[in-house]
Amino acid sequence: MSVSAQHFKEVTNGYEKRTSGLWTHKGNVDVGFLRTVQQANASPSFPTTGVGLEMYYNPANGVSAFQSYDRDNMAWKDLSIAARNITLAPQSGGTVSITSGYSWVTLSLASPWASYGSPWGPGAYRKFPDGTVRLRGLVQGGAIGTNISTLPAGYRPGQYYLFVVANATGAVRIDVYTDGSVTLSNEVKGGTYSTSWTSLNEVSFLAEQ
Repeated sequence: MSVSAQHFKEVTNGYEKRTSGLWTHKGNVDVGFLRTVQQANASPSFPTTGVGLEMYYNPANGVSAFQSYDRDNMAWKDLSIAARNITLAPQSGGTVSITSGYSWVTLSLASPWASYGSPWGPGAYRKFPDGTVRLRGLVQGGAIGTNISTLPAGYRPGQYYLFVVANATGAVRIDVYTDGSVTLSNEVKGGTYSTSWTSLNEVSFLAEQ
C-alpha cells in the first residue's frame, strides 16, 4: 500500500522517526483528549485494566487538566508525579499556581460525641498533597472506649496509630485503626478523664497507600 506525501505528513504530524527506529513526538499534541495506560511488564507495575493518566483540554473555557481515573470502578484516583527534576515555568504574561485540591471536612461524630464549639471549631479532617491526614478541633461528651468517628476510605492509615492528646483534666489516648475508626482508648497517667473536651489537633498520620 502506498500513500501520498501529504497524507503521510498529516498522519505523522508532530512526530519524527529517530535513528533507533522509534517514533517520538516533537511538538504540541493537537488533541482534545489523550489517555495513557502503563504496560504490565513496566517497572514499577501499574494496573492496565482501566486506570490511566488522562490529559484533557476544553476549548470552551481554555481549561487543561491532568487527571487519574479508574474507568472500571468509575472513581477518581490520587495523582502522584515522581521525577528527578520538575520545573514549572509560566508562558509570557502567565502565572503558575499550585493548589492542594483538599479542604477541611467536618467529622461525622458517633453519638453521644459532639463538637465543643466556638472558638475552636468543629472536629474535622483533611488530607494534604503529601498524603498526610490531619484532624483538628475539640470534641466532647463520649466515654472511654467509645468510637468518636470513622474516617472514609482514602483517609485511613495502613497500620494502627495511637496518639496522646490533651483533655480538659489531663491527657488521653486516641487510636486510629485501618478501618478508619477513631477511638478514645484510655486515660494516660497524670489525670482523670473528663467528658468536657478532648483535642484532636495532635492526630496526624500518613494515609493508606
